[in-house]
Amino acid sequence: MRMNKSLEFKTFVSNYVPELGYLTKEENEFLPIDHPLAEVAAQKILDYEENEYLPGYIEVTYDHQSILSTE
Repeated sequence: MRMNKSLEFKTFVSNYVPELGYLTKEENEFLPIDHPLAEVAAQKILDYEENEYLPGYIEVTYDHQSILSTE
């Protein structure tokens, strides 16, 4: 019998800077990179960080359970 287990990787980009607040109309601290506003958030934060740093995190799930999530 074969079990159907899945391994997923999701990448998130920051959507919040304490000095500026939320960078898009979405009021979530992080946006998944496939979100329609993720590119806007990334560009704004890169401008703020003078193109030196793009904060975010990666989430890894296996069999629908998070095994790595670093914010």
